[in-house]
Amino acid sequence: MSAVRFFTTSFPQHAGDPAGHFVAALSVGLAEAGHAVAVEAALSNWTPPGVRVEAWGGGALFGGEGAPDRLSRGGAADWLAAASALSRVTARGARRRGKQQVSVGHWLLPCGPAALAAGVRVVLYAHGSDVALLERLPAGRALARALDAGADHLNFVSDDLRRRFEALLGRPPRADVTTLSMGVAPPAPDFAALDARLPPRSPGERRVVTVGRLVHLKGFDVLAEALAGIPNVLWIAAGDGPERADLIRRCAARGVRFLSLGPLGPGERDALLRRADVFVLPSRPVGRRAEGTPLALLEAQLAGLPCVASRTGGVPEAAAPGGTTLVPPENASALAAALRALLDAPDAAARCATAGAACAAFAEGYTWTHLMPAHLRVMLGD
Repeated sequence: MSAVRFFTTSFPQHAGDPAGHFVAALSVGLAEAGHAVAVEAALSNWTPPGVRVEAWGGGALFGGEGAPDRLSRGGAADWLAAASALSRVTARGARRRGKQQVSVGHWLLPCGPAALAAGVRVVLYAHGSDVALLERLPAGRALARALDAGADHLNFVSDDLRRRFEALLGRPPRADVTTLSMGVAPPAPDFAALDARLPPRSPGERRVVTVGRLVHLKGFDVLAEALAGIPNVLWIAAGDGPERADLIRRCAARGVRFLSLGPLGPGERDALLRRADVFVLPSRPVGRRAEGTPLALLEAQLAGLPCVASRTGGVPEAAAPGGTTLVPPENASALAAALRALLDAPDAAARCATAGAACAAFAEGYTWTHLMPAHLRVMLGD
């Protein structure tokens, strides 16, 4: 049995909270395998079964809108808060030095230095916004090389992130390297809870669903443009964020029926995917930021839902061949054409059924049942 300590900026605040749920899943997987697991989380004190969690005091930077979007605006106060968080969590790691056999850092910054400070076997996970931050910082190459030099293992959630990190290094990594996505849980839909929040489906109505924070990176404004002119469609959005009011205005101005449900628990989300006709992920790159491996897309595919997604970041790696249609980012006309091919074609029902089956078969390989053993090997070095 090993003692394993996680350092993370994102962890669920309660059961069903989507924030950092994959970090929680990994910690529970270790605990179920008989290991002693502690998590140093920025804000949360919620403890899943068999895991000890303590908050290291990340401040408001990691709540609400989230650090990546705040830092993308370049506000001095947020950058000072980020520097303070880096100092705080690294000091926390130093105080834990030698108290565990494995130190795992989720997000290279700010938690990579904390895992290095805690020492022994050091495993670092890169999720996307952290690589983009290193690419943006003047000292990014030096920081990337320091993380690589101090880590035993680096895991990237997509090959796109792995290639970008290696380009930033300017040399091959010295640490062992893997590319492993985070996993998804088997669907467990709660239809009763969801149906209480949905209006009755009108005759001939098609339901397009999105799941994710309503932020610029997700490209939901492009979807609003694409849906204008496609008749009898209801767009149902699960998630909240700073662009919610703007999306409501955009949709109203374009005659797009839009229902914003806010954040959903896992059961309601799974039920929503089963009640939908098409799932859409219209993400765009924002500066150096792009999708890593979008779990919302994997969850929709696992539910057997035909999908349309932007070809950006790690999305193509997570897209089911023959099931998910990829379109250029920020191209409303291409997105509209892909949606019409699924919704308005004479053989639309057959197309959707075929695409949904391909999606479900592909996404089965991304369930925790399949991925957890590989993640345990990465963390434990077995």
